Amino acid sequence: MKKKQQLFKLFESENEDSCETTTATDNSAVIPDLESTAREKTPKMKIFSIRQILTGWLLQQNPTGIGVSVPTRISRYQADIAAFWSVPVDKLLTPQQTMIIEIRHDREACWPDCADKDKLLELLREAKNIKTELEERIKHDEPELVDTNVLFEEYRGWNYHESKNSYYHEICRKIEKIEHAIYKGSRFEMIRSGQVADLLYLAVPEKSVTPTEVADGWGLLYFDECGKVTEIKSPDNWNCSMKKRYHLIQNIAAINTKNTLFKNGINQNSAGNSITFSKAPRRRRSFR
Repeated sequence: MKKKQQLFKLFESENEDSCETTTATDNSAVIPDLESTAREKTPKMKIFSIRQILTGWLLQQNPTGIGVSVPTRISRYQADIAAFWSVPVDKLLTPQQTMIIEIRHDREACWPDCADKDKLLELLREAKNIKTELEERIKHDEPELVDTNVLFEEYRGWNYHESKNSYYHEICRKIEKIEHAIYKGSRFEMIRSGQVADLLYLAVPEKSVTPTEVADGWGLLYFDECGKVTEIKSPDNWNCSMKKRYHLIQNIAAINTKNTLFKNGINQNSAGNSITFSKAPRRRRSFR
């Protein structure tokens, strides 16, 4: 999936000169002094505006369906945004990929309470930097580990888990232990353990979290107060089972059913044995 940077206008009443409203396609996204600026405060936006701009960014990827506040299990651990992509196979749509985006409004909301959080995050950054260096070495020393089962070279991955480099596997185990200490019991861990999404993203205010602080396998999106969304780190592809993909897609459909009923003034009680009708809610007036 190509990295994209998208700009959206959040508030019609904003000063026209305060933020750009054009679309940007620069994928380089140079972030100077990222580590040193990770703790900088970022102005908060209204929750509906953040969700809107991230959904807008997601629409650029042409998903087959999107849902918000989607349960990842039967009823627990709702994902802020979920989407899926399907392709026709034998004239029937077949799920090809699913995605979840988790939104956090500040740095502190990304981790549960942990007495040694800052120390653990520093250890995590160091371990991930070593892992990156070792992966470059593996590419040079073990070229046979390249994944040849892809059509385009830019999407080619490496089977690092098959490497003979024992230090690499040691670092991976260390990262896993540190992440478990940081994220134990968090929504991130619960959503990932559900294995219903091939791609997982964390979306945060610009520069509030660094790529090395994100849980392994998660991608990282930055948004700012002007509505710009930038992919900073690509997620791993977890290659979920078809059964798990269908589970998330059905939950997206269930959530969208509730929204459809509300939009059309159809009310059903929790037991499902009583249906009433009311005037459909008025659409908000569009300001131009």
